[in-house]
Amino acid sequence: MVSLFLLSCNKEQYAGDFYIIFEDGTELYEGQIAYYDSSQRIFLLNEKIYLDYGSDAYPLDLDRGFRFTAYVDGDTVYSGIVASTYLFSLWPSTTFIDVKTYPDVETDVLNLSVAVHEANDVRLIDAFQRDDKLLKGITCSLLSISKVPEHDSTALISVKIKNHDKINYYIPDPEKMSDARFHYLGCYTDLLNLENNKGINPLNGYPLNMNNLSMDDLSILEAKSEVTYTYKSSYSTSIAKGMYSCYPSYGTLKNHKPFSIPLDHADGRVWVGHIRTSGTDLMIE
Repeated sequence: MVSLFLLSCNKEQYAGDFYIIFEDGTELYEGQIAYYDSSQRIFLLNEKIYLDYGSDAYPLDLDRGFRFTAYVDGDTVYSGIVASTYLFSLWPSTTFIDVKTYPDVETDVLNLSVAVHEANDVRLIDAFQRDDKLLKGITCSLLSISKVPEHDSTALISVKIKNHDKINYYIPDPEKMSDARFHYLGCYTDLLNLENNKGINPLNGYPLNMNNLSMDDLSILEAKSEVTYTYKSSYSTSIAKGMYSCYPSYGTLKNHKPFSIPLDHADGRVWVGHIRTSGTDLMIE
């Protein structure tokens, strides 16, 4: 086992660059990273990386685990562990890279979970911006919500998805799948009744073994453009008339194992991430 504290690396080789060194000596340098999405804190790799983070040499422990250190120009930016949140009821308190399989992972997406006040260190942002690898991703905003006539527990929801980058994205399109599947991918709206302060959760009835994203689920959102989607969502109880705080979510990452489809295409990239917006207060009649 190669300790991060004893590992010797040639800092001149990575001068001005971002790179990660994992506990077993595996290195990931900026040349292997296609983009960094600062809105999601996700590294999108050119090729898949293999990490045997759950072998006997590395304890399955939230505080110890399989360690990594991230650098810019030889200076430490982040240090933490590789962990699968599927295995723990509580998330690690330290910075960690969230992976979806255990005891090893082969992936071209690394999702960095870090305290909000430490997120997107300026040195990291500068390194990727300098090399034109910095993405701002997409945003989701709620436009309207109303009850479906004769179905008090079903809502009709419209959201606006906006692309802030110079590249095209393939994104989930509710017109290409069932409402249940759209929800399962991570696209739904939570409701909070402001009168009684009770939440109403959308139902998720999609089979758990059908969680792989397909290109048939996606449509292109062109660079610097936006689109409006409308979908139906069924809730756990009837929706009474009143004011609600509405929290739309949109994503491709929330429930997924490593992606089974290529992310990079000639006319764009599959957008990777999960957005949960701040509350929008609206009257539901």
